[in-house]
Amino acid sequence: MAMSLIRKLPHRFNTIRTFVNAKPSPGFPPHVKLTPQILSLHKEESAIHTFMPNKYNAIERLSKVLMLTRGTKLPMRLINRLKWDLGLPHDIVGTLLADFPDYHFWFRWSF
Repeated sequence: MAMSLIRKLPHRFNTIRTFVNAKPSPGFPPHVKLTPQILSLHKEESAIHTFMPNKYNAIERLSKVLMLTRGTKLPMRLINRLKWDLGLPHDIVGTLLADFPDYHFWFRWSF
C-alpha cells in the first residue's frame, strides 16, 4: 500500500532499488527518500514555524481557543487534533510552548 502511494507520487519521492550481484533484488524493499524540492519545502515550512512573530500569532490563536473552554484547560490530545486547523507547528511542546513557559499550565498533558 505504501509503495503504491510512492509510485503515484514520483515527483515527491526518489526510490533507489537494492541490487545484489548486479541484479535487482525482489526480496529487499527499495530505499525511499524525499526529492530536493520537497526537502526545500519542509525547510521553508520549519523556518516559518520558528519565526518569532509567527510564534506569537500561533500562541494568540491557541489562547483564543483556550478562552472558549469552561475551565481554561484543554487536554493535549485535543490540541493535537486541532493543530493543523489552528496553524500550529507539528511539535507544539518543543517549538511553541518552550518559548512561552507561561502557557504550560493551560494544558493537561494527556495524550
